[in-house]
Amino acid sequence: MADLWVKDTEYHQVHLYKTFQLDEDDVIETFGSVEKFQELFDEGDDEAQSYVYEGDYETDEWWWTSDKGGYEIDTETSWENDDE
Repeated sequence: MADLWVKDTEYHQVHLYKTFQLDEDDVIETFGSVEKFQELFDEGDDEAQSYVYEGDYETDEWWWTSDKGGYEIDTETSWENDDE
């Protein structure tokens, strides 16, 4: 006899937090000051943004729709048979 499987696919929303650690002395050497770097970064300056985003970073995730508390989660169910 074949097994019958029920497969649920849940669609969640995730917040992905990236933390970039920058060397303050290097920022000052490269951009002149921390304030100038922050200003350039906030204005979308390619060099300042590349300086951050091409570096190493740590990540943390929050799957907030999987936390219990009444969030609606879209679910798709499929029926599968292992003989197929």
